[in-house]
Amino acid sequence: MSVLHTRICQLFGIRYPIIQTGMGFVSDAGLTAATAEGRTTLENAAIEPEVVELALFLQRMGARIEMQPDRCFVIEGVPRMAGARQRLGGDRIEAFSYLAAGLATGGRVRIHGCSQDRLVTAISTLQRMGARFDIDEVGIAAEAVRSLNSSGRRVRLVSMPSTEVFERQDAAYRDAVLPPAVTRRLAVEAAAAQSWWRYVGSGGRVLGIDRYGASGKASDLFPFFGFTADNIAREIRGLLQI
Repeated sequence: MSVLHTRICQLFGIRYPIIQTGMGFVSDAGLTAATAEGRTTLENAAIEPEVVELALFLQRMGARIEMQPDRCFVIEGVPRMAGARQRLGGDRIEAFSYLAAGLATGGRVRIHGCSQDRLVTAISTLQRMGARFDIDEVGIAAEAVRSLNSSGRRVRLVSMPSTEVFERQDAAYRDAVLPPAVTRRLAVEAAAAQSWWRYVGSGGRVLGIDRYGASGKASDLFPFFGFTADNIAREIRGLLQI
C-alpha cells in the first residue's frame, strides 16, 4: 500500500471554470480559497441553498466572497479568519427523501425544521407526481419562533384552531394563554385578518390576506403572501423594536 504525504506552505488563487457543477466541490473550493493568497474565481458554480449558506458563514468569519451573476463566485483570500455563529437551515435533501418515501408508500409524512422556501422545487415536483401537501402557517410560525429564541429572544407561540372554543373558557384560562401584560402580539392567518385584531390589540399586528385571494399551489402562494419563516420572524422583530 502506497502512502502519499503532502505539505502545503502557501495556496494561491486561480480562475477555475467548473465543468460538472457539484455542491461538494464548490463548498470545498470556497473553504480553501478563503485563505489562499490572491483571487479565486469559480465559474459555473453550484448555487444551492447549502452553498449560499456556507458563503454567508465564511463572510461572517471574515472571508471576502462575492457572488456575481451567471453563477460565479469571486473570493479574495485573507490571511486569517475568526470564529462566527451561524444558524443552519434544515436539510432539504433529507426532507425531500422523507417526502418522496411518503409518496411512494402512500403514507402521510409531516416535516418540521426545514423551511418551505428551501423545498419549493421538491414540492412542485412531487405535486406533479400526484402528491398532496397540507402547508399550514402554524409550522412556519413555529420555525420563526425557534429561530428567534435561539438568538436570545423570548417569543411564545400560541395555536388557536378555534376562537369559539377559546371564548367559551373562563377568564383565568384565557389570560393564561394570552397574558394581558403581553401586548406585542402577532397573529398569523392564511385568510382574512379581521377577526384576529381583537386578540392582538392596538399594540399588535396581523399577518393575513386582506384582498381577493389567488389561485395556485400553496407552495407558490404562501411565499407570495408573506407566509414564510423569514418574513414572520421579520414581523416579530419589528414588533419587539417598537
